[in-house]
Amino acid sequence: MKLAFVVQRYGLDIAGGAEYHCRLIAEHMARHAQVEVLTTCAADYITWADHYPEGLETLNGIPVRRFRVKRPRDACASRSCRPACCRTMEHMHREPSRHRLFRSRPPAR
Repeated sequence: MKLAFVVQRYGLDIAGGAEYHCRLIAEHMARHAQVEVLTTCAADYITWADHYPEGLETLNGIPVRRFRVKRPRDACASRSCRPACCRTMEHMHREPSRHRLFRSRPPAR
C-alpha cells in the first residue's frame, strides 16, 4: 500500500500542530505502508518564503518531496486585514442582544 501525506510545511524543526501531527502519523504508518510526504520548501508560516531545497530528501526514514512556493506571502498585507477582523469581533461583543437572541431560540430538531 502506498500513502502520500500532503502538508503545508514539514520538517524536524517545524513545531506547528498539523505539521507535527502529520510527521507522527507518517512515521507510524511507514511501518505498515510505503509513505511519502509532499510539502513546500517553506519553513516560516508568516512569509512562506522558500527555506528548504526543492526536491527529494529523507527525514527519519520518510521520503519528503518539496515543492517551491509559487509566491511568498506579503506579511504586511496579511496584517493589514487583522484590525478589521478584530473590529468585527469587538462589535459582536458589544451587542449582547445577538447572544440573547441566539440563546433564547430552541435547539434545532
